[in-house]
Amino acid sequence: MLLKERFQFSKEKVRIILLYLVKCVIGIICAHAITSLFKLEDHTNWCMLSVLLVLAPDSEDSYKFATIRIKANLVAAAAALIISPFYFPGMMWISIAVVLAVLFCYVFGVDTGARSASVAVIIILMHDETRHWWDAATNRAFVVLLGCVIGLVITYVFHYPEVLRKRREMKDTHSDKANDSK
Repeated sequence: MLLKERFQFSKEKVRIILLYLVKCVIGIICAHAITSLFKLEDHTNWCMLSVLLVLAPDSEDSYKFATIRIKANLVAAAAALIISPFYFPGMMWISIAVVLAVLFCYVFGVDTGARSASVAVIIILMHDETRHWWDAATNRAFVVLLGCVIGLVITYVFHYPEVLRKRREMKDTHSDKANDSK
């Protein structure tokens, strides 16, 4: 593919890209504002990262992917909180936590969220050694889940009008078919 062809976008593709960028910026701003409100400024970056992991560029299956990522992050939070009392910094514990998160994903039927769970469990376990492990783990778990909720709300707000439009079109199509058969 020539470079020139690579940078030629349809109007629909440009609309999707711009919409995704707007969602990302709104998500980052919301994550910053809400973590500041809860006095969790040290964890703002993790909340932003979670928001961005939940958001999807295309509206097709946005809700499905957002809810899968949220479930995966809940699984990751559980895995991280289970391993936190035993956790010491190092690759062995990170690896054990990732394995535990992935296994939980399969056990709880969230297989497609295993990658998100792996990232989330690492985020939750990374903490400042001067703080108590429980405070760090619970704060990280909270901001990761907060980021997921922010991402889901943004997904809902941006894609709900499209869902309504599709429902209307389906209803109109069904009523047209009903009228044709009379």
